[in-house]
Amino acid sequence: MRAKKQLLSLCVGLALLPVASLGVSEEDKPKKSTSIFAEMENPELTALAKRKLDMTLFCAPIANDEIKQAVYADMREAKWDRFGMSCALQYGGEIIEDDWLSAFAIEDKLNLLGDHITYFEVLDKQYNAHYQGGDLTIELGWRWERNRIQALKLLDDVEMFEPLIPEITVLKAAYTLASTMRESDTREMMEASIKARGLLDGVVEDSPEVIDGLPLLMLAQLLLALPEFSGGDPIRAIELLEQGMAIDPENLSFHRWLIEGLVAERENAAAIDILRKAADVPVEASHPQDYVDMAKVLGGIAVRLGEKDIAAHFSKNRQQLLSKKPYLLARKARASVGHGGANPITGELKNEI
Repeated sequence: MRAKKQLLSLCVGLALLPVASLGVSEEDKPKKSTSIFAEMENPELTALAKRKLDMTLFCAPIANDEIKQAVYADMREAKWDRFGMSCALQYGGEIIEDDWLSAFAIEDKLNLLGDHITYFEVLDKQYNAHYQGGDLTIELGWRWERNRIQALKLLDDVEMFEPLIPEITVLKAAYTLASTMRESDTREMMEASIKARGLLDGVVEDSPEVIDGLPLLMLAQLLLALPEFSGGDPIRAIELLEQGMAIDPENLSFHRWLIEGLVAERENAAAIDILRKAADVPVEASHPQDYVDMAKVLGGIAVRLGEKDIAAHFSKNRQQLLSKKPYLLARKARASVGHGGANPITGELKNEI
């Protein structure tokens, strides 16, 4: 069985907007002026507030199975809306639970697990890069921990099939990395990196093409991020990324990380060649939120390499997409399991315009 590409790379259209309103009504969304966390410093009161959040931020119940399926299909792609995507995850779980053959719904569970992993990325990009604390940080921490619990349950449900399905090992590695990007200390992040590398080494050896080459991408990211004394290997990372580009030539993450590897090896001319290939990838080949984020990073790399025309190309495409789809977030790009432009271990962003 081959997991669908939609696991971690999704496409969405304007048709999503009216459907998303079924998830959380405007009156149910948290307002800054009425935040339940406002002026709370006592940990016990904060814990009570979290339970209050759990009771008040709910998703509209959907009784009709066909409507629920349609809403889930659309809202799971709403990377710009942490509320809407959270409801999608809830509906996806309900759909599986309502299936009397749910014990055998392996592909559905893998796709939902992929959505939960993507949700870590969505939440990660909502954190303030320079300041932690306040209402939003508390809310994001609560959502992060809930997402961890729900994703782990799905992993437990499918783990018995892992010897037969390499996608499960890939998603286990993806979960290990994604779930520790936030709400974890440095030791936990490093342990997660070591564990994920062990999982990915085996898959890359036997089934590198699964999920459109995702194990190649994740392993290459780790090899570029780790220092050589801890197992870093930029030469091997470049080889893996070149292999991945052959599998999925329109995945801008392969381009972005291959450029990073080539620059690290002082092969700037080769890096510029890959940068130009990235500029030729059609905008519609990526999820629109991913393109907005990635265009900012690739444009920054172009500036660093002195390629002003390529920087202008990405900037123009980005602004046009933001204008055409104003609901997208013009945010700082951060990395997560094959997307974004930051170090997958530290979260450090080296290039951005």
